[in-house]
Amino acid sequence: MLAIRIAIYQLESLSWVTNGGRLLIIEGNMQDGAMVLAGMDGTTSGEGRLVRGIWKPVDGGVRETAFTSTDGGKTWKP
Repeated sequence: MLAIRIAIYQLESLSWVTNGGRLLIIEGNMQDGAMVLAGMDGTTSGEGRLVRGIWKPVDGGVRETAFTSTDGGKTWKP
């Protein structure tokens, strides 16, 4: 089985096909020197959850962290 991942980068929007075959679109902007993007991700059970990614420059690269929220963004989990 061949897995293909397609990513398209725009300054305030990022979209890609997840390894589960879903299209994920997140939007945001620069905050405190990091790019912070968030959006809704549909789960296989049909429920939605918020996802947030943070990309921050570090020596020699970029640190990427991802979080999810199932309570409308009140709390976030890695």
